[in-house]
Amino acid sequence: MTYLDAVRSEWVKFRTLRSSTYTMLVTLVLGVGMAVLFASGKGRGFRRLDAAAQAAFDPTEAGLTGAVLLAQVAMGTLGVLAITSEYGTGMIGASLSVVPRRGRVFGAKALLITLISLVVGEVVSLASFLASQMILSDMDVPSASLGDPGVLVAVTGTGGYLALVGLLGTAVGTLIRSTAGAVVVMVLVTVIFPYFFSPLLPPAVQMFWPTMAGMAVLSTSLGAEVPPYGPLAIMAAGVAVATVAGYFTFRTRDVSA
Repeated sequence: MTYLDAVRSEWVKFRTLRSSTYTMLVTLVLGVGMAVLFASGKGRGFRRLDAAAQAAFDPTEAGLTGAVLLAQVAMGTLGVLAITSEYGTGMIGASLSVVPRRGRVFGAKALLITLISLVVGEVVSLASFLASQMILSDMDVPSASLGDPGVLVAVTGTGGYLALVGLLGTAVGTLIRSTAGAVVVMVLVTVIFPYFFSPLLPPAVQMFWPTMAGMAVLSTSLGAEVPPYGPLAIMAAGVAVATVAGYFTFRTRDVSA
């Protein structure tokens, strides 16, 4: 079986899992819903800001930050389920009997989840951006459009961020094999650690922690010295390390262990 055949096989399995459809819908609902809530909160607080803070207000980041908060957990769960669902049901043995080359199976899963996560992520990002800017505009607070400087990079970069989270979920799921355990790790990596412990960390750690680095792409005010999608490159490097670890683990570990 060729690599393309393996990808097709993974696509068939993905489509037959109800949890996949539900998780994608949850990602969209959480993303747009939280973007609207965050935008509403930022809009209400805008009048209380001093002149300097109002001038620095980034309406794009205000909406996309809310969109990512919980959508990344759902997207990470989607990536986790791509591998742990087969371990949970014992289907992983059947998959490897059809495609004996383990590296090819893992590569097919990783590619498929990355592509699906990218499509879903871009839809969530665009819908969240449009909804949040509509809220800010209705509140007579500065809002943004896709044609404004840096906005398109932020919106598409947010979709890329979510795609990388999906791939990271697959890598973590491969390493841990437990759905519950892998989801807990993803919550720690994407939410708990960045949002609650980042103030305690040295700047260098904040800069290179994959999800914290990646989230910088949500802003339109990174500065000319930061290349477009530069934060995602740092995140991608970290995700690549986890993916390589998952690849070698999948190739060498007994599927029944």
